[in-house]
Amino acid sequence: MRIWTILCLTCVGLASTQTYANNDAFERLKNRYQAIESGEETLPDLKQKVEETQDTVSIPVGEELIFELQLGKYLLGDVIAIKSPAGAMMSLSDVSNVLDFPITVNDDVLFNTDDAETENTLQVLATGWVRTPDNHFELTQRENEFTVKIGETLRTIPQEEVQINDDIYIESTQLARLFSIEFNINYQKLNATISSKIPIPLEERLARQARLEGLNSYQNRSIFPLQAFEYSSVTQPLLDLRLGASAAHNQDSKYSLSMQGANDLAYFSTNYFLAIDQNKEITTSRFNASRQDKSASLLGPLSATEIQVGDLSTTDISPLESTQSGVGIRVNNSPLYHSQSDNTINLEGDIQPNWDIEVYRNKLLVASQLSSSDGHYTFSNVPLEFGDNQIELIFYGPQGQIKREEKFYYVSAAGQGAGSLNYDITIAEENQRLFEHYSSQNSGESALAINALVKLSVTDWWNIQAGTKHYQETTEQANQNAYNSTFALFGKALLTLDYLEDDNGAYKQKTQLSSKIANQAVNLIHSTEKTLTDESVESKTTTQEASISGAFSNLNLSYSQRISRIKSNASEDYVLQNRIGTRLFNVPITNQISWGFGDNDYATGSLQARDFYDIYTIKGGIDYNIDPSMRVNTVNAAISRAFGEDIQAQIAYKRNISTKNNESSLDVKWKPNEFSISSNLSYSDLTKWSARLIAQFSFGVADKAAFTTSKSLTRAGSVAARVFHDQNHNGIYDLNEPLLKGVTVESKQSVRKAKTNEQGIAVLAALPVFQKTDIDVDTTTLPNPYMIRSGAGVSVSPRKGTLQSVDLPIVIAREVEGFVKEYRKDGSEGMLAYVPLEVVNKQGVVIKTAISEFDGYYAIAELPPQAFTVRVAQAFIDTNQYLLTKGSSVEVSQEMGTEFIEGVDLVLRKAYQRNGYSAHLGQFNSVLSLRSYWTLLRNAHPQLADYSYFYLNNNGVFDLYVGFSKTKQNAEAACSILRNRTRNDNSSGNENSPSCTVRDIVRQ
Repeated sequence: MRIWTILCLTCVGLASTQTYANNDAFERLKNRYQAIESGEETLPDLKQKVEETQDTVSIPVGEELIFELQLGKYLLGDVIAIKSPAGAMMSLSDVSNVLDFPITVNDDVLFNTDDAETENTLQVLATGWVRTPDNHFELTQRENEFTVKIGETLRTIPQEEVQINDDIYIESTQLARLFSIEFNINYQKLNATISSKIPIPLEERLARQARLEGLNSYQNRSIFPLQAFEYSSVTQPLLDLRLGASAAHNQDSKYSLSMQGANDLAYFSTNYFLAIDQNKEITTSRFNASRQDKSASLLGPLSATEIQVGDLSTTDISPLESTQSGVGIRVNNSPLYHSQSDNTINLEGDIQPNWDIEVYRNKLLVASQLSSSDGHYTFSNVPLEFGDNQIELIFYGPQGQIKREEKFYYVSAAGQGAGSLNYDITIAEENQRLFEHYSSQNSGESALAINALVKLSVTDWWNIQAGTKHYQETTEQANQNAYNSTFALFGKALLTLDYLEDDNGAYKQKTQLSSKIANQAVNLIHSTEKTLTDESVESKTTTQEASISGAFSNLNLSYSQRISRIKSNASEDYVLQNRIGTRLFNVPITNQISWGFGDNDYATGSLQARDFYDIYTIKGGIDYNIDPSMRVNTVNAAISRAFGEDIQAQIAYKRNISTKNNESSLDVKWKPNEFSISSNLSYSDLTKWSARLIAQFSFGVADKAAFTTSKSLTRAGSVAARVFHDQNHNGIYDLNEPLLKGVTVESKQSVRKAKTNEQGIAVLAALPVFQKTDIDVDTTTLPNPYMIRSGAGVSVSPRKGTLQSVDLPIVIAREVEGFVKEYRKDGSEGMLAYVPLEVVNKQGVVIKTAISEFDGYYAIAELPPQAFTVRVAQAFIDTNQYLLTKGSSVEVSQEMGTEFIEGVDLVLRKAYQRNGYSAHLGQFNSVLSLRSYWTLLRNAHPQLADYSYFYLNNNGVFDLYVGFSKTKQNAEAACSILRNRTRNDNSSGNENSPSCTVRDIVRQ
C-alpha cells in the first residue's frame, strides 16, 4: 500500500467531518462510539435525538483519579485511585486513613527497589487492625501472590487486582469485601459513597459527636502554598559519581571514573556526563541544556513546552525510522510527562556505564540493551498492546545491582482530544557529539538535518501525523517524508497506517491492527520495505506477523505467541516465537523458544526458574538447541541472601557444555544511605580470575554543607528542607536560632522521608519531576511535644537535576482550655455540651475549630504562639437564639502564657423577657441622631452618667430609653433629674425642656 491510500483515507475523513459537522446523525454516532468505548451495556439508539442521549464519561484504564469519599452525611476526604478494567484500584493507605483503620503500609518493602530479587521472599506489605484491635490485618506478597489475613480469615487477592507503585492499590471490590463495606462510585462526579450494614467505629464516633465540620483526614492532594522555584543564572551542581577498579589474570589493572552532573546555568537546566579511563583520557562526554514550561509559554507565539540545545536525540518523524543522536537545538509543544496515546513509545534516559537494561511489557521481555558504555540508553518504537500496558525498565548493575522503573500506558483512543495540535522540530548535526574528541557510536556519517513533525487530533478517535527530514551529506541533499493516520474503531480496536519514503524511491510502510479478544492482546501487522543500492538495484522485503499475548490468573500462566512470514527477493522464512511463564510445584518457571523454518532452519530455547528457601533466593536455568538435535548448551545457577538492611551477597555458577568451561563468581553489595560499594570476584577455566570494585554516590551542597546519598540526584528532583526553632516567630531563620537534628521530614504525595542532620537539613532525593507535593515534618519526632510547624506549610514542584531549598520553622505551640457555660434566668450557670468553637487570628481567619465535650469542657491544642480569639461559632448562636454577650468570645494575648492556658471560659445566655419601667426620652429617625442627642443630654445633665441607655426599633423609628428597673420609682428618678435641671434653667430664662415620660416595657 502506497502513500496515496493513506492520503485518500485522510481526505475522506476530513470531508466527512466537514459534511457532518452540523448533522445531528453524526453527533448520535459519536455518542454511540463513546458509549462503546466506555463499556456501557446499554448503547444509545442511533435514531434517538442527540439532546436526549445521556452523556457518558470515558476514563482510560491506568488514568490517575482522585475520589471524594463520603460516609452517610459525613465528608471524609480524598483518596487516590487508578482506573482499572473492572472499576478502580484505590490506595490502601488513603482508604484506611479516611476510615480510621490503623493500617500501616511497610514503606521499607515498597520502595526498597535496589535490593536484588526481594520479590522472591515473603514480603509483609501492610499490617494493622480493622474495626477492633483483636481483628488483626496483614497483607503479604510472595512472588505474584497476594494474601490478606483478617482475624482468622485468610483471603487471596488475584495479581491483576493489586498494583504496587508509590502505594498499594487494590481493586475497590476487594477492599469492600475485606472491610465489609460497600462502595458506590460515581465516575462522572469523581466521588464515592460508603455504606456498611454494621456501623464502623468512625461512623459511631461521628454520630456521637454529631458534627460534620472540622473532620481532618489524610489528603493526597497537595494543599500547602506552592513555593516557586524558577530557573537561575547559576546554581550549585549536583553530581552522581562512580569510581571503578578492576584486575584480571595476565592483565594490567584498570581504573575508571565517571561523573554525571546537573545544575542551572544561564536560566537553563544543564545535564552533563564525563568518563575517564586509567590513562586519564576522556572516553565519553555529553552536554545538554534544556528549559521546560508546563504552561507552554516559551518562545512567545510558538507556545513551546520544551527547548533543548547540545547533545540530544533528534525528532523522530516516523515509528518506521530509528531515533538519531546529534548536536543541535530541539523545540516542541508536546505536553510534559504525558502518556502517549500512540501504539509505540520511545524510552530514553541516563545511567551509569556498564549497566544492562531490559524492557518488559506486561511482565514479558520486549527489548534489552547490554553494557551501556556512554551513560545513555535509548529504546525506539517500543510496541504497545491495545489496552493496558505496564512498561517496566529493569537496570542490572555490573555487580548484581537491580533497579526498577515502572510506566503505565493505555492504548484505545487515537488522539489526545479533538483539535489538539502538537509540533516537534530539530535542527542538528546527526551522528556527532558536542566535543570533538569523542566519536559517536552511531555508524552513519555526519549529516546536518532538519526534522519536523506535526500531529493533529481531528477527533477523539482519529489523528493524522506528518513529518519531514531534510539533510545534507557532504555535497548531496536528501529528503524523507513520513505520514501516519490512526483510527480507534469504536473503542474495540486500533488501526495504524504508517508510510515513510525517501526521495530516491525507497520506502517503508506498515499497517497494524491491535485489539483485545477475551482480554488477550491481539496484533496483526503487514509491512513492506523497499531499498535501493548504489547501482539502483531494487530489493523488497515483505513481512506478515500475527501475535497474541496475555495471562490466565487462575492458571498462574502468562504467555506470548508470535508467528512471522518474511519474504524477500532471495528467500522466504517463517519464524515462530513462544514465551510462557508459569509455576510448577510452586516454583516460577519461564521458557522461551524460537523456531525458524524455510530457507534458514533453527530451533533454540532457554528455561529459567527461581525459588526461595528461608532467607535465600535460588535461581537457575539452561540454554538449549532442539534442531538439528536436542542438546543443552549451558547451565547456570545462583544463590543470594541479604545480611541486614544494607548488605546483599550472591554466588553464581555457569557451565558451558560444549566447551566444558566453568565460571564461578561472588558478588557483594553494601549500600547504606550515603553511598554504595559493589565488589565482584570471579573465576573461569579459560580466563582465570578477575576482580572488580565499584563505589557510587551522589554529592550535593545544601546551605553550605556538603552531603552524600546513594540515590541519584541528577535523574530526578530533590529538596533540602531546613528545620529550626523559630524563637522570634518571624518565619525566617536567624543566626543563633537552634537547628533541630533527627527530625523526620516527609514528602506527602511522593512518599519520601529523611532525617535532619547536624545542620538541621534533610535531603529528600528522587522526587517525581513536576509533581506538586507537600513538604512537612513528622511532629512525633520533634524534641518537644509542644512543638509544631509554623505557618501555612510549603509545597514544591521539583525540577530534574535540581536541589530546591525550603525552610520549615518550628515553634512552641499554645494549648487553651476552658468551659462553655450558659447564664440562666435565675442567675445560675450551667454547662453547654457539643458547642462548636472557633479560634480566630488577628486577620480574622479561623485557624482551628473544636467542639465542647458532654460536660462543657473544651481543649484546643497546637495553636500558634500569637494573639488569638476563642469564640462560639456564630451559626450556633443564631440557630439557638443566644444573645451576643461579652463572654461569647475571649481574646487570648501573648502575655497570658506561652504553652498551657487555663480558664478561658465562654458564657452564653438565652434571650428571656423581663417586665419593668424605663424613662422614654423621644423618637428619632436614625441611630446616629439618637446617639448624638443622648451625648448632648448627658453632658448637660452630669447626673445621667449613672444611667445606661438603650433603644428599640419600631418600624424604622428609634425610641430612646434610659434605665430599666422593676419599680416605677427608679424610672421617675431619671425624669426628675431632667425636670429639676430644667426648672433651674428656666429661672435664668431658658424655656427649652427635654421630653421625659415613664413607660412600662418588656425587655429581653
